[in-house]
Amino acid sequence: MTDLLATYALGGGTPSVVNHGPYTLAERGDLRLMSLAFPTGLHPEHIVGVAPPQAGQGQFGGAVDVIWTGPSQYMAMGADLTALDAGGARVTDQSDGWITLDILGGDIDALLPHLVNLPPRVLAPGGATRTLISHFSAFALRPEKGTLRLLVARSYGADMWHHLSQILSRRAKT
Repeated sequence: MTDLLATYALGGGTPSVVNHGPYTLAERGDLRLMSLAFPTGLHPEHIVGVAPPQAGQGQFGGAVDVIWTGPSQYMAMGADLTALDAGGARVTDQSDGWITLDILGGDIDALLPHLVNLPPRVLAPGGATRTLISHFSAFALRPEKGTLRLLVARSYGADMWHHLSQILSRRAKT
């Protein structure tokens, strides 16, 4: 019988982490992702106990983080989503389709113009939006001041990792 080994999205037995000066780039292997789609006409008052985020925003800091992804659509993230209270939403596990990358430390606000073509206020802490980084589509989230979290399609996670590593390496030298 073949022995199967669990691997993370970037291929390692543990999540990948690299430091570039004041920045740390880290693969998050501990977060599960669930998409929540509410039927037409159903507008939730609460998702996991908090008011649903508005367009371009997220609810961060609880056991489950929730971001707005479209009209009546949200993405929930957390270590344990088994007790997710979706309030009538259609719930789909997205964990295998995405890789979650965190950029930590340093001056994230100064780094943003080198990553995304968005006004800094769009990605202020609490912000969440879909954007392009290089030619890669990603959800860019700011759960807090010192963190930029990216949700990237797993199929190009390694390419995004390489791209981010190059940018962080250059920024660390300036």
